[in-house]
Amino acid sequence: MIKQILAQIRTPAPAGCSTPQFGEALENFFLTMSAHSKRRYAVSFRQFAEFRELPRSHWPGALETFLALPEAQAKQLNERYLAWLNANKLGWNRPSGRRGTGLVPISRHLHSRGLTSWSLPRYCDLRSQRVWEACEPTFRIKVAEYLENLKVRNFTPRSLQRAAINLRVLGRHLKEKQQSYLEMNYDRALDYVRAVLERKDWGEFHRHSIIWHARAFYKWLKRRKEVSENYFEEVGNIKGSTKLPVYLTEGEINGMLALPLGILERALLEFFYATGCRLGEIEALDYADLNLDSRSIKCMGKGRKERILIFNEATERALVEYLPLRNAILIKNVRGGQVSLFVSVYGNRIDRSKVEDVIKKTAWRAGLAKRVTPHVIRHTYATHLLNHGADLHSLMTLLGHSSLASTTR
Repeated sequence: MIKQILAQIRTPAPAGCSTPQFGEALENFFLTMSAHSKRRYAVSFRQFAEFRELPRSHWPGALETFLALPEAQAKQLNERYLAWLNANKLGWNRPSGRRGTGLVPISRHLHSRGLTSWSLPRYCDLRSQRVWEACEPTFRIKVAEYLENLKVRNFTPRSLQRAAINLRVLGRHLKEKQQSYLEMNYDRALDYVRAVLERKDWGEFHRHSIIWHARAFYKWLKRRKEVSENYFEEVGNIKGSTKLPVYLTEGEINGMLALPLGILERALLEFFYATGCRLGEIEALDYADLNLDSRSIKCMGKGRKERILIFNEATERALVEYLPLRNAILIKNVRGGQVSLFVSVYGNRIDRSKVEDVIKKTAWRAGLAKRVTPHVIRHTYATHLLNHGADLHSLMTLLGHSSLASTTR
């Protein structure tokens, strides 16, 4: 089936399509997937053509017509298609209970390539929006002010997103209890903390993060004299179980580096182990800040603090081999203005999920039983430096920590 699908969209004008550019974008969409995902999306798109009363082989044209609609009409058509799938018990089931249509990811893919002016929202985004809209309007306004304050204080976009998600939990709790955020007292704060800790379907870190953000939010309100007390501080600090950081031995990391890797994969892994940088910092690296002569690159860390990362000769070789590939990708995707050092196959700034996937798959190929993430590589970098005689103050600077307590944690 896969060969037949790809043959359909590799023709000069795929069935029902008006432009070859659309067919090329479809081909790229399929080539990034596993064989299982290709079959799943191919079946879904053929069903969409059937829903549109077209021959199943004309699914590329059905998709192109759908994506040319105004955004409002496209959303309505997507809901009608979803209802049609449910009525006919077609599509694939997701853990959320919704049937997958395939239209959301293809719209997001083509939007990222500039072929559509809109993309359908993901179900998780819609669910988060509904939770947010369920909160009291005054609470939403105050949280928006708080997030703006964090933005001014140079919090990263990911930190702002996490704060917003965690404060939505507080807003929903207050709405269910019919309480105002300005009427918080000790008993209500304790009740909220207990309700969060009882959610065993949430991870331990997530539960403590929710409580921490509630405490930080009321600390900000108290500083602005909008509340008299921060009762979440009176409840006390709730600490999770102390876990030793996971790291790889020198033999394990060398085993990963000894594997035959792709050009991008080797550059990422060598860079991680040579610099110990954070995943978010890898995403934010710019090509202009790279200096191969001094084997260094300027990095923007947490709190918009800059530092210089130094790398070794092996990383330099990997980057020298990677840069021509980067340039070829940017030329192919007409992304001459892209400033990112590491880019995706479409010429965009590399996504954190791609980096995590590279590390995870490389560890699996090396036969490691541990769950290896980019942060585990960071722990590995720090541990190996300490084992070879580095002092804590130097390590604190290299890791971009603002306090020694963060380094020794």
